[in-house]
Amino acid sequence: MKNQRLLGGVIVVLIAALPLLLCYYLDDLLPTQVPTHYTNGQADRFASQQRLREVATLPLVLYCVLTLIPQVHRTGFNLWRSHRQRQLRAVLVTALSVMLLAVLYRVISPSLIGIKLV
Repeated sequence: MKNQRLLGGVIVVLIAALPLLLCYYLDDLLPTQVPTHYTNGQADRFASQQRLREVATLPLVLYCVLTLIPQVHRTGFNLWRSHRQRQLRAVLVTALSVMLLAVLYRVISPSLIGIKLV
C-alpha cells in the first residue's frame, strides 16, 4: 500500500514538473515575447520567456504546498491527510499541468512547422 502511494506521488510530481522541463528543453523554440492578451485578433499584451517559465513552475509549487500544509498544520486537517486529499492534489496538479502544456503547445506550435520530429 505504501509503495503504491509513493509511486502515485512520484507520477504526480513528474506530471507537475513536465511543463517546467518542457520550457527548458524547448528553450530555443520559445519566442522572446509571448502574447498574453488579444483584442480583435491582435496581440496587445506580451510577457517574457522568464514569465512563461515562472508560470510553468505553478503545478510543482501547488503540489508542494498541498503536500506540506497538512504536515505543518496537524490539527483539523484529517481530511487533507486522507486518500481524498491525495486524489484532489493529483487532479488539481494534473489539470493545471495539462492547461500549461496546452499553452506551451500554442506558443511553440508556430515554430514547429519547419521542424521534423523523429
